[in-house]
Amino acid sequence: MRAQEAVREAVVEWGLGDTHVDPGELLLRLVSQSATRAAAYAAELERIVADKDGDLRKALTGDTYTVTAEGDPVKTGEYVRAITKLEADERDRAAGFAAKAVAAGIAERQVRLAEQQGAMLAEVIRRILGDLNLSAEQSARVAEVVPRHLRAVSG
Repeated sequence: MRAQEAVREAVVEWGLGDTHVDPGELLLRLVSQSATRAAAYAAELERIVADKDGDLRKALTGDTYTVTAEGDPVKTGEYVRAITKLEADERDRAAGFAAKAVAAGIAERQVRLAEQQGAMLAEVIRRILGDLNLSAEQSARVAEVVPRHLRAVSG
């Protein structure tokens, strides 16, 4: 409970005191947003490294230039350093959000939700099969057919 209270206090401190906002849902959104940003920064770094023949050291330490619309070269090495810092900061931020989300019980909520969805699906299948008045042979095949299709759908 202390962890959940600490997370709620942190969310309120962020200026998000709206009582209609579930702190757990907010943290889950922040984790997703931060992970997306970190991936975008990483992709940009990958592009820069690829431009330097795959040499990470060259990409991070070498001078890089771009050309302005007028054709003048402009040094852009600080851009690479800034992107590297942004990516590292965003990864740290995502890890912090994830730790807070775990403390808030997000993982447990996701498991409960998955269990509820599974129970609902099982009940829907039971009701459909009950309405179909299947023969004994068809009913015997249900235990084989339904799990196979569920596995195929879930990947």
